[in-house]
Amino acid sequence: IAYALYVLARNGRPVMGDLRYLADNKLADFATPMARAPLGAALSALGDRGRGRAAFVSALAGLQERGDDGLSRPDYGSRLRDGAAVLALIAESAGDRAEIGRAAAILDGARNAARSTSTQEQAWMVLAAQAMAKDAEGMTLTVDGTERKGPLYRTLSAAALEQKPLTVANPAAATAQAVITVAGIPTGAEPALNQGFGLERVIYTMKGEKADPARLRQNERYVVALTVTEPASRYGRLLLVDPVPAGLEIENANLTEGASVAGLDWLKQEVYPVHTEARDDRYVAAFERSGGNDQKLVYTVAYIARAVSPGRYVAPAAVIEDMYRPDRFGRTGFGTVDIASAR
Repeated sequence: IAYALYVLARNGRPVMGDLRYLADNKLADFATPMARAPLGAALSALGDRGRGRAAFVSALAGLQERGDDGLSRPDYGSRLRDGAAVLALIAESAGDRAEIGRAAAILDGARNAARSTSTQEQAWMVLAAQAMAKDAEGMTLTVDGTERKGPLYRTLSAAALEQKPLTVANPAAATAQAVITVAGIPTGAEPALNQGFGLERVIYTMKGEKADPARLRQNERYVVALTVTEPASRYGRLLLVDPVPAGLEIENANLTEGASVAGLDWLKQEVYPVHTEARDDRYVAAFERSGGNDQKLVYTVAYIARAVSPGRYVAPAAVIEDMYRPDRFGRTGFGTVDIASAR
């Protein structure tokens, strides 16, 4: 409701009556800071800056009061996502400088505490940065000794930095914030890791016997089972992705008769995915977990693959993660598969 009214207000539609009613009588019923901030932005856009500021103050109070337990929420949100949204909307509305500072401080704290970010958090942080961009236009920096105005964004390769370091200085009295992000490819195979989910990948024969990945045979079909262990059942939207080694080929149950694992009685499946995809290079399964208790839960999902090309191949790590809490994830170790020729 709040976002719909915000969109209508931005387009000049006559929704002031609804906005004032909600701001005066129902503001506390909007459960999250992100729900209250659009009301403030909508009221400010239509000229009622007094009520708009009251809605922003309420959103900021909600941000400060609301902790972050590291678990998923049904609205895809988090303290970081909500903080970015509140900052974006206050800045867009040319709000009070003190309120912008409070929102920015909350956002900084939440971002520094996060190991990784969800798509929701990333999108709203981009919008917040865009709304704050005008504040940085007057900033003066020196880059390799040359003065320049405005914010600085650079992408640098390791090779470029080895040839010539980049020197950035702030000659002004005001504080300038520097944010550095490092990305790269691991030089070695990473081990299995449990950061909220245990994940194990086992290859079986069609009869349910464990198969040795080093002794697969061309043209034979195998069952790849992925077992997830949750130390405690929690709400979440989970995505499980298993990259398939190049010598194997998934048999798509939607296209190939007999490729479904439903008839394999020995395979115990208690939790079923809400969506699966058998792609050329990976198997994908999505789960919607309701949670609600602290009991340990173990469940398995599986697919059928055929060994098609003789040789030795890397088996990349399978990964499961909570899509809106990517700090909660698990992965298998890397491995290899050897496929012997059928002849």
